[in-house]
Amino acid sequence: MALDFRTLPYYGAEQPALVSDSRLPGTRFGTRFAMLSVVEAGRTFALRVEQVAPFHSAVEVLERMLDQTQLEPRLLLLDRGFYAVGVILALKLMGIHFLMPAPRTVSIKRLCGAFEHGEIPAVVDYTVRGDKGKARVKLIFVRKRTEDGLKTFVFISNLSLDPVGAIELYRCRWRIETNNRELKKFMARTTSQDMKLRRMYYSLAVLLYNLWIVLRHVLGVFGGHEFKQALIIELGVSPVARASDYPPPL
Repeated sequence: MALDFRTLPYYGAEQPALVSDSRLPGTRFGTRFAMLSVVEAGRTFALRVEQVAPFHSAVEVLERMLDQTQLEPRLLLLDRGFYAVGVILALKLMGIHFLMPAPRTVSIKRLCGAFEHGEIPAVVDYTVRGDKGKARVKLIFVRKRTEDGLKTFVFISNLSLDPVGAIELYRCRWRIETNNRELKKFMARTTSQDMKLRRMYYSLAVLLYNLWIVLRHVLGVFGGHEFKQALIIELGVSPVARASDYPPPL
């Protein structure tokens, strides 16, 4: 399974539920969603999604998302937004194996340099420290060739994973970035500042995405654009849709 954050740009008046993110295009405000997904066998299927407010900690989001899911992950792939001592301790307490990228802190940069010079092995013990205490993990270094040349990727886990195996496993989470682009095809465009409506539209997009994944698996190759066009045609002839006297909210 994979758990990640996604922040959508918001253009409007500031609200308590909005998060601040300087990387957003044309605004510093956004609506953030956490999504728990199954990622295996070449497919990604969303299990749960919810909006995350600025006052929600990563530990709260993690515990809530996992508590309300019936499935128990064999391995949980997390993005950098969950790198925190509290999250690691919570995962260990729940007995969940995890894998996530490590930020380039001063100490990790130093160890990364030592690995690149052959001074330490690819897997070492490491202590993550923070306000919530400290947690022992495995620090995993992976040297991989990219378009920009050789690059060292650094992960943390509570498993002694083979470096090549670690990056292959995490490649499943990278697939979510592609899936997010597909998800955009099903999102309604709105200028509404109503957070309830925005949550509903995003949740509907996730449901349509899941339906597309199921149909693609059953019918074979079925692009997201083709599915959206077929859906538009179907809704156009639907007696339920045509019977409505009210247009959808904008």
